[in-house]
Amino acid sequence: MPIILDGVVDYQVLKEIDKDYKWLNNLLKEKGLFLNDVFYAFYAGNKLFIIEKRDLI
Repeated sequence: MPIILDGVVDYQVLKEIDKDYKWLNNLLKEKGLFLNDVFYAFYAGNKLFIIEKRDLI
């Protein structure tokens, strides 16, 4: 299930994986990304996977 889809956070998914927005925002900051930069992000194997919007062009 996506945590972020086209820059929009699914807070229910964050709750299901026992994480919060602060955790997500910190990971994005570490990668130099803003929420609006993210097309799709999901969490698997204790890792966040991100597809940036610029990767789709």
